[in-house]
Amino acid sequence: MKIIYLHHANRARGNPSTQADGITELGEKDAKLTAELLFSLKEKFNIVAIYSSEFFRCTKTAEIINDKLCVKLKKEPRFNEYKSMGEESWTACQTRITDAILDIVSAHADNEAIICLTSGLNIAPFLSLVYGIEPNENVPFIGVLSCSPIILDIDKDKILRENRR
Repeated sequence: MKIIYLHHANRARGNPSTQADGITELGEKDAKLTAELLFSLKEKFNIVAIYSSEFFRCTKTAEIINDKLCVKLKKEPRFNEYKSMGEESWTACQTRITDAILDIVSAHADNEAIICLTSGLNIAPFLSLVYGIEPNENVPFIGVLSCSPIILDIDKDKILRENRR
């Protein structure tokens, strides 16, 4: 199974920035180019769904990409940003996102690929899951650039077996 982690398009920051921030003109171009790239991989990878954070910049990016892919599009609130669900530790955020990934993965077949569209810091739980690192406060904050697809080829059965709590 493949998980395609995707950071939202370049965001238009308000003053102060909010979770309702949209995307810039450049971000829209990035999203359209990324949609073309993902469309070229759709059949090869069997891309069947996009799961997006609820935040506007994520849903807008997902909609632009899905205009080209035409797959199931679902909002996943557990992909929302660190501390967006109230005060939470970095470990709690990672656990929340990891639980979402595991639930999503369990709903798909081994031969399917899914896109998980969220914020830059949220790459950490995806990578930790693949490399078997338990959520903890020492996992670094890693950033990812606008519309940067990262393809994770996972052993679905192994990840589910090792991570079901």
